[in-house]
Amino acid sequence: MIRLAVAGLVLLIGGTVAGYGLIRNYLHSDGFRTLLSNQVSEALEVEGAFGPLSWDGLAARTPKFEGVGDGPLLAIQANDVRTEIGLGGLRDGYWLLQGSSVRRLEVEYDARADDEAEFEPELEVSPPSPPPAEPVEVEREKRGWLPSELRYDAVDVTDFSARVVLDDGELHLKNHRVRLREVRGGDAQDLEAHGGTITTPLEWLPELRLEELAGRYRDDSFFLTGARFGVFERGVIDAAGEWDGESGGYAFQGSVSGVRCSDLLDEDWSRRLSGQVVADYVVRDDGEGPRAHGTLEIRDGVLTALPLLDSLTAYADTRRFRELTLHDASCRWEWHDGRLALRDLRFGSEGLARLEGGLTIGENGELDGAFRLGLAPGTLSRIPGAETVVFRQGEEGLLWVSFRVTGDLENPREDLTSRLIAAAGERMFEVLPETGERVLRHTRTLISDLPRDSFEQARRVIDDTADTGRRILREAGGVIEGLFGGGERREDASD
Repeated sequence: MIRLAVAGLVLLIGGTVAGYGLIRNYLHSDGFRTLLSNQVSEALEVEGAFGPLSWDGLAARTPKFEGVGDGPLLAIQANDVRTEIGLGGLRDGYWLLQGSSVRRLEVEYDARADDEAEFEPELEVSPPSPPPAEPVEVEREKRGWLPSELRYDAVDVTDFSARVVLDDGELHLKNHRVRLREVRGGDAQDLEAHGGTITTPLEWLPELRLEELAGRYRDDSFFLTGARFGVFERGVIDAAGEWDGESGGYAFQGSVSGVRCSDLLDEDWSRRLSGQVVADYVVRDDGEGPRAHGTLEIRDGVLTALPLLDSLTAYADTRRFRELTLHDASCRWEWHDGRLALRDLRFGSEGLARLEGGLTIGENGELDGAFRLGLAPGTLSRIPGAETVVFRQGEEGLLWVSFRVTGDLENPREDLTSRLIAAAGERMFEVLPETGERVLRHTRTLISDLPRDSFEQARRVIDDTADTGRRILREAGGVIEGLFGGGERREDASD
């Protein structure tokens, strides 16, 4: 029994050594490199191959893998690829690639719905020899005792970059650290990514800095379970959603915080409006182009250095309008095909002023808006007719007026100024007849007591009174234009 046990042990050791030798010889052969190239190419749906493999025991290294395809993955290039062959799956008929890593991975992907659209890849890729053999079926059987299937546990990519072509432009991903892990069963892959930048084709969305990302790829679709991006200097964007690789459609939602008004506005407006922007959003494309909508709020907002505020400060003889602290600044927004619509827009400073309404900004900057302006009583008391003809008493103890905004971003126009000028003129002419009647009555008394050579002097007094009335109207029109920033002045305002 002892001899038999020793003999069996010797045979087992010898068989193991012989088997390891056969396995080692096969792994070091071009046959295994072809198998590796075929299965990776099949999984990626490209024609590709690995470069020569160098071995250290069961650990392999190759300078690159290159592949080209005719869609949606158009080109792929992986540099400095390393892996180790695990033998734990031999009994179940597969080679296990474990501890795999890629120093640099570059990808070009066409995610457009129209697969026939012309596209010139920027990545220069030519698969190295040997050319890939005929692809084998996904469901494989053992070829003798050597497995004919490959599986992996995880792949770590130090530097990942991609160019993704969308219907409305290109998406660029650069310098990401990526970890791809196969889900048990092999029907999905989990993805984790950190670092790097993302540039989208959306003009209103700046370059994003990836902080962290987690998702799952299954059945040619990607499900983003959570992501966080840095934007501008201190802004943060959180996102979740999904992308369908077959149709090219996508839908993502999330929130924005930490963005300052100065990050979104031009240099002129950034000096006038300050505060923190908080928003939520939904971005989707169902085949009709990208759409986005959400809500936006400005916290700790302050309006300053506006011509309107400076004019109100000077005219109302108060410093309360020099800076307006906004207790309410919010709106709903929608964006599609270059057109931005602001709905339920509200700007309010407690007890002083309030603006409500909506505005649409067209693709070429054209404006179309309808607003209600509420001001504290007494603000426009020095403009004749403003608080009695144009404005009306309303909610929150304010005087309200409705007006429209047209024109474009370079030359906005509103119809409130002309109405104020007209109302001021009407009010002045309502007052002047009463004043004129009193003047004439007193003048008639004076004239009856004056000598004849004083009639000329009386006529000059009446002319001077009329000139004064016209001058008052001109000055009122100028004041109103200063308050509300222009507008179309009536030609007869001074008459």
